[in-house]
Amino acid sequence: MRQLPPPIMTSEPGSFAQRTITERKPRIIDRVVATNAYPHGTRARLAALQDELDSGLVAAPCPIGDPAGLWRGAWSRWEGCTWLQLPWFFAEAYFYQRLLEAVHYYHQGPWHQHDPFALDKAEALHRALDSLQPEPAADHDPIAFLRALLLRALWGNQTDLSNHDVAAVRPAAPGTGSSRLLIDHSLLLAIQFLSGKVQRLHFVCDNAGPELVADLILLHHLVSAGLVDHVSLHLKATPFFVSDALPSDLDHTTQTLRRSSSAHLATLGAELSALLESGQLQAYADPFWTSPLGFDQMPPDLMAALGQADLVLYKGDANYRRLLDDRHWATTDALEEITRYLPFSYACLRTLKAELVVGLPQGLAKSVAERDPEWLTSGRWGLIHSVIRP
Repeated sequence: MRQLPPPIMTSEPGSFAQRTITERKPRIIDRVVATNAYPHGTRARLAALQDELDSGLVAAPCPIGDPAGLWRGAWSRWEGCTWLQLPWFFAEAYFYQRLLEAVHYYHQGPWHQHDPFALDKAEALHRALDSLQPEPAADHDPIAFLRALLLRALWGNQTDLSNHDVAAVRPAAPGTGSSRLLIDHSLLLAIQFLSGKVQRLHFVCDNAGPELVADLILLHHLVSAGLVDHVSLHLKATPFFVSDALPSDLDHTTQTLRRSSSAHLATLGAELSALLESGQLQAYADPFWTSPLGFDQMPPDLMAALGQADLVLYKGDANYRRLLDDRHWATTDALEEITRYLPFSYACLRTLKAELVVGLPQGLAKSVAERDPEWLTSGRWGLIHSVIRP
């Protein structure tokens, strides 16, 4: 049995993982302070968290916001380590738990369950709707139409409020960007849907705002065209990675669409609301999705629920990292082999924002790196990668 490669660590000098802790997370705290009217005590706790990141102090004990008990065992392995001695994904997930505790998200009182990122997400949604381009014409080619919607959903993942550098990337127009796909299984997925092989779809969301709108456009078409009978939409239970979609974001998005002055968007919002009311589109928010665990440690009940699907679609970078346990795999390693622990068919729609990718043919990584030295983290490159189990 092959030995697992080491996890990506925040201790790696000059890495994107290290910059996440030393540069990106302090900027997120600054933004939270600027966009919320928190009282003095909350601002002091946020400043203390920022000082902790700046100084590299030993991280605090296990988070208190752990109703499902998912943090306790994971934290015990790293207790006493500094912020720059932690696995990268663990450190990021831990940061958001610490931030929520600092703003009293879990405490009864005026700030109970207040999303510290709500303003930025609302602004991103309105910008997305203001600039929303028409859907590609269906014409008489259902395969091309569905592939265009898949591409739109993929490139919606470029917008990431936790990464200011990626947020500055100009999003690709709908139906474009195929030249920047490192892996393109959109034709295979379109055929799966059009052949009636995907009646039960589980869709694991990433960001609210432009990405969620693109995702909902795709899901609305799949259901309204009779290609999929039922969609289970997996959202985050608590604020995570700044712009990750919560059930409240789904509700806000559909209501905003319904109130739109655009007849097309208002109709889309009304029909999405009807799908939610009928149960053809159902939203879930399992606490596992905001835990520090890789998908190979998924609770049995959630694994069994996903296993009922004909296909699971994972959106975004963080979900991709968790599929691979955020380790230093070779770019030519096979995704289907690494994820043998998943007994069901799935696909990933992801723009690259982490120093991690697998499934590439020999030589492609070197070729792309020569053209774009920041290809792994810039959000300019993407993939649609499917693993169809027999």
